[in-house]
Amino acid sequence: IRDFCPSRGLGDVYKRQAERTQALHQSEQRYLSILEDQTEMICRFDASNRMTFVNEAFCRLFHLRRDEVVGQVWAPIVHPDDLPMVTRALQGVSPAQPLVVVENRVVAGDGAIRWCQFSNRALYEDDGQLVEWQSVGRDVTERRQLEAELAQASERFQDCLLYTSPSPRDRQK
Repeated sequence: IRDFCPSRGLGDVYKRQAERTQALHQSEQRYLSILEDQTEMICRFDASNRMTFVNEAFCRLFHLRRDEVVGQVWAPIVHPDDLPMVTRALQGVSPAQPLVVVENRVVAGDGAIRWCQFSNRALYEDDGQLVEWQSVGRDVTERRQLEAELAQASERFQDCLLYTSPSPRDRQK
């Protein structure tokens, strides 16, 4: 007991606390750099659609600044023809099935219509109350255009086969 020095003990506690705080800060910085370096759009919003986080890729697509979005009620502008499908998909999540992947058109910041695929995860409290959404999206416009071109080429090819095939009567000769 005689060797115990309360001030030295507190100093060690403060030092360990400072080290842990520094380690936590470094971990947060690494996590944020991963989010910012993603090419996918990442956003989080609470149950009332108030944006709590957006990354740089999100801001680039919609031509926004983070300070214009975070804290505001905002959502990407879904193409009107796709809105019923998106709404149904999001209403179908539950604590048992919290993830839904939706592919729909959005209006980008430059007014262009872009196809995006979003993985939407609902985050719930233990009692099942929706707390927050996390959405990770990627622009799939180019893929959709290539799929459409491939379908058209396939259709043209099938038409060519039909018109160049010998008739049944010609095959019997």
